[in-house]
Amino acid sequence: MAEPFVKVPIATNLVGIKDGMQVGEWRDSNEGLGGGKYAFNVNAVFVPAALQAIASLKESGVLDSYVPGDAVFAQAESFAQIWQEKAPAFFRVSYSATEARNKITAYAERLGVPADPALSSLTGEGVGFYAVSLDKNGKAIPVIHSDIGFMMLFDKPTEGEIEYALQGIMRPFPAGLMTPVGLVVANSVYASENLQRIFSNGHYHGSVIWSWQQALLAAGLERQLTRDDLSEPTRQLIAHHRNDLWQVIKEGQKIKTSELWSWAIVDSEFTISPFGQGQGHTTESKCGAVVEYGLPGNSPAWVSHGCR
Repeated sequence: MAEPFVKVPIATNLVGIKDGMQVGEWRDSNEGLGGGKYAFNVNAVFVPAALQAIASLKESGVLDSYVPGDAVFAQAESFAQIWQEKAPAFFRVSYSATEARNKITAYAERLGVPADPALSSLTGEGVGFYAVSLDKNGKAIPVIHSDIGFMMLFDKPTEGEIEYALQGIMRPFPAGLMTPVGLVVANSVYASENLQRIFSNGHYHGSVIWSWQQALLAAGLERQLTRDDLSEPTRQLIAHHRNDLWQVIKEGQKIKTSELWSWAIVDSEFTISPFGQGQGHTTESKCGAVVEYGLPGNSPAWVSHGCR
């Protein structure tokens, strides 16, 4: 599956969701990838990480009695290098500072969320981030997402990639993914109005907080800090974002055992809102699945996925 991209490294040779399917990785609602075919996490992280793991296993010798001299395994490291160098670039999206300010201001007004923290995080250089997916033609679907955690946990990105990835997600929402009550898994501030409607705080894979995605990013940042090839400024950047992440994780302690939760604005501030209890909340399936979570003191949390 990795070979076509190695031979001809174009977007449409990446590993895509199977033809006729809308799902195929963890964002498994029909809308989770924004209608995309080529997922960031699969192509920018999992394929190159798997190839590198194959190369490491081959190098260790533990596979010699099973696949002695296998040419496919011998190619794994060179395949991994090409994927690591070329695949993530297809998902890069950038906007000028003016474009970003206009889109953030309009989206914040539409959602009724404070805009000042998000606007204050911008610089004159504009913004850049990795898109959640590419469409069937290889065009980026400009939704900011939390799968950067996979990159931090499974890969060994360059210092430039670390800075680019973390700056893209760690700005205050709606410039990035950070809210005072958790890190949302998707932000469609730069997308079309149609996509914004399906990435709301009432959609299963929209601008909601997933506990395991926060844990994933926290673990990934810790892993990057174990490296001995990073400069001190990069280490300080990672440590700074790690501390910010843990601060919002602590804010969600009372609901941390939930699969996910949403948020609401009360008196101009973000507050936790159990997912599934708000009007218009939409779960991963349109055929009867229901997800509800109670806060301590309320009715017990329960889950019913009628179509899984």
